[in-house]
Amino acid sequence: MREKSPIFLCFLLFFLIGISSSYGQNESVRLKIFMDEFSRLESGQKFDSINLLTVRFSELENLTQYEKAGFYLYKSIYYKRISRYEEAIAISRQGLKYCDDTNSFQLFKKRLLINIADIYFTILKYDEANRYAVQAKKIGTDGYHDIDNYCITGYWFEINKKYSKSIAEYEQALHLIRQYGNICKSAQVLNKMAVVYCKEGNYKKGIILVDKAISLADSCQEMVNSINARKSKYDILRASKKYKEATELYDTIILLDGKYAFNLRNEKLDELEAKYQNELKTQKNASLSLINKKNNGVINRQRIILYCSISVIVIFLLLVFFLIKFYRKQRAANKELQRLNLLNQKIFSVISHDFKGPITTLKLMLSNDAVKENEDNAVGAYLKEIGLQLEQSDAMLESLLDWAKTELKIKAGKQNPYSIHALVSEVAGQLKSKLDEKELTVSISFDTKTQTDFPQEVLKIVFRNIMSNAIKFSNPKSVIEISYLDNKLKVRDYGKGIPKNKLDKLFNQAISPGLGTFHESGFGIGLYLSYELMQKNNGVITVENNEDVGCTFSIVLP
Repeated sequence: MREKSPIFLCFLLFFLIGISSSYGQNESVRLKIFMDEFSRLESGQKFDSINLLTVRFSELENLTQYEKAGFYLYKSIYYKRISRYEEAIAISRQGLKYCDDTNSFQLFKKRLLINIADIYFTILKYDEANRYAVQAKKIGTDGYHDIDNYCITGYWFEINKKYSKSIAEYEQALHLIRQYGNICKSAQVLNKMAVVYCKEGNYKKGIILVDKAISLADSCQEMVNSINARKSKYDILRASKKYKEATELYDTIILLDGKYAFNLRNEKLDELEAKYQNELKTQKNASLSLINKKNNGVINRQRIILYCSISVIVIFLLLVFFLIKFYRKQRAANKELQRLNLLNQKIFSVISHDFKGPITTLKLMLSNDAVKENEDNAVGAYLKEIGLQLEQSDAMLESLLDWAKTELKIKAGKQNPYSIHALVSEVAGQLKSKLDEKELTVSISFDTKTQTDFPQEVLKIVFRNIMSNAIKFSNPKSVIEISYLDNKLKVRDYGKGIPKNKLDKLFNQAISPGLGTFHESGFGIGLYLSYELMQKNNGVITVENNEDVGCTFSIVLP
């Protein structure tokens, strides 16, 4: 029989909702329909459909206490069947909370306890299994589901060497089997009894029972029980020293094991095929769901892209505005006109070279067809790239403004001495977030009273650029060492170092920047700016690779 489609399950759900309004609090017609459909799907091992059925039923409104108890029972059975044992136990205990002591809840309460006992028995926790099985026996009269319960308690007595009590429990299980007419289930119980008699030393009785078990299993075509019964008989024959008969039986067991393994392999192949088809259906549903989400998010994505575009344009316009305003304010100083024109050319040269790239990239991304068609993957990637470009532009603007501010000063005048240690600590504090990102430690190894009268603003800009460079190329969890001796402020890092082919050209404006240890990029103007500032104030910057790892920058003060 083919599995019923999700359309049928949806119809069933609406039917359950419809009839729920026609019955009182104590009625359970819709629960009865749920249980019947569950049993039908379980017999066909349609576990995906069972999962859908349980989800649909849990979404019904106004479930009664009785319906909740029954629902949790069958949900725990489903989780046990798919080997999710811990969840099955938790669900069974949740169901017990809805079972009171009235007669209407006795069946659900008893079956929930038996279900927990069976799970513990499956995962070899026999004491816990016996404890819940004994609780289940105290509720109501024995029914069909008590067959497994008596088998659990019988096995517990067996492993605790209480053989007479074990036989009595198995006898009660056989009585219930005969009462409910499921004679094929007798093979498993007879086999268990035969094993107990063997442990007692009653091999003759054990052989008689195990032969009955083999006969019943063969007639019912239950290969697993048939093989297990023959294995028990083999053990009994060996225990009773009938080695010849045991050897002959062993050959039969080998043949049956091979046949069973072959059949099991075919069943697994069928299961894999069914699972593959279900996965295809799931992928198709996921694709449809993704398309719906894309359609619902079109306006928000377009708004984000628009805001980013406006932000970039505003930043650019502000930059141009401040540069023009700055230029006009200085035109009155005739002696500085030539130097300001040169500065203006330098700044716009850098802007045209380094700012043109991000702007062009943003324009290309915003005109890309994938963005216009509102594809999720494309939008996500472009938005991430936009954020990176904006961060880089902000860093470049900060360097340009520092440069412009220092260049506009006609000449740094003499100033009062100040603490170099305090300046170094201040800059390190400003860069704390970047240091924390790589878990870097800053070690300052000179006296806090060390002072200099070198222009403070210039030294702060130069030292910040050197420290940023050290952070960028340092390995995570390493140390940046800062020392001062003989008018030399040294910054040593333990990072990638500088390739020999770039070492001599490091302070050249045209050198292409490298990537940091976290793939940070830059525009390459920081070191160039620092070098020019130091030369202008009679200072020097030098750099050399360390012998082991990283490099050392030296800021030489006049």
